[in-house]
Amino acid sequence: MADQQGEQQIQEHVVAVNCFLKDYIVLLVQGIPLSIQRPAIQANNFEIKPTNTTMIQTSVQFGGLPNDDPNGHLSNFLEICDAFKHNGVTADAIHLRLFLFTFNEAKAWLNVLLIGSITT
Repeated sequence: MADQQGEQQIQEHVVAVNCFLKDYIVLLVQGIPLSIQRPAIQANNFEIKPTNTTMIQTSVQFGGLPNDDPNGHLSNFLEICDAFKHNGVTADAIHLRLFLFTFNEAKAWLNVLLIGSITT
């Protein structure tokens, strides 16, 4: 019995020695699960330019402070997003991709929502 336990410990140690740090990483390379469910896009050459994300980050920020107006935040966000059009891409697809760039301190709230809970 003691020999079996010792042999099992040796085998576990050999396995652990042969592992690399990358073997312990749980994060998916394909993408981090987000609370925002982004729909698939059929357009071949769709991309959101860094200037677009910068514009969103500088003009439509929501911090979750008591004096922040969530309705005003959404209204401003949708107004800016209406300027972004691309053939074959729905407005929801654009909104859901840009929405996370509108948060600063309130991003902690966004990160604790259920995965895929924001769909429109």
